[in-house]
Amino acid sequence: MVGEGSQTIVSLSDDAVVTHLHFVRPWESDAEATTTIKQGEEGVEVTWAYKDHIPYALNAMNLMFNMDEMLGPDFKKGVDQLKSITEEEAATKHTFRNLEVNVEEMAPRMYIGVIDTISWDEMEAFFAGTFEPLFKKVGASGLQIVGMPSAVYFEWNEEERSTIVMAGVPVLAGSIDGLQTVEVSGKALVVDHYGPYEGTGEAHLAIEEYMKWHGVEMGEVAIEEYVTDPEEESDPSKWLTKVYYPVGG
Repeated sequence: MVGEGSQTIVSLSDDAVVTHLHFVRPWESDAEATTTIKQGEEGVEVTWAYKDHIPYALNAMNLMFNMDEMLGPDFKKGVDQLKSITEEEAATKHTFRNLEVNVEEMAPRMYIGVIDTISWDEMEAFFAGTFEPLFKKVGASGLQIVGMPSAVYFEWNEEERSTIVMAGVPVLAGSIDGLQTVEVSGKALVVDHYGPYEGTGEAHLAIEEYMKWHGVEMGEVAIEEYVTDPEEESDPSKWLTKVYYPVGG
């Protein structure tokens, strides 16, 4: 609508995009358009600027036309469209750290198991020594098991390098003397992590970034369900760990 020509991206950075425009109609000319982005306390401020050089003789038109009035409506339309697109994409953003964060409705379940405060260095030994006898005890009780071995985290202390965690078995309902229970249901944020267990940290960080982005409050626990049995699948890259963050609401 404004002519014919081409537009080339000259530079691209985190806070600016600069493009060069070369017009061939209605007359040959060159211009530069810059879009700058500035993060503020209440949001992101976007500035769209246009700079060109009108050769002698043609520049006499500046005396007859108000360029702000001519270009202003198009500039406003452009930034309004940008605002609409970015807000829509922000509201539907689910990929963080190259991981897809899904929202699922968790069917009511009870985790039954052993809760302890342990150091990070003790975690592997804690789970290895707890899960096998725990599953045998829960299986012998007659309770209906509805999932795989799970770690239910109540606290993760970076400073002391410790955690309060349950080695648990998900069951439909019930209790066993000497074991503790945690009931979970409702909406949860879920990431499927494939790979060795030590890589699950990325899944937790992805969910935390999702919560910050969307303003979601974390619930009382975080859960890792170890879906793949290493005795049946020897390739660690194929191990599936489902990471759940029940958020409620």
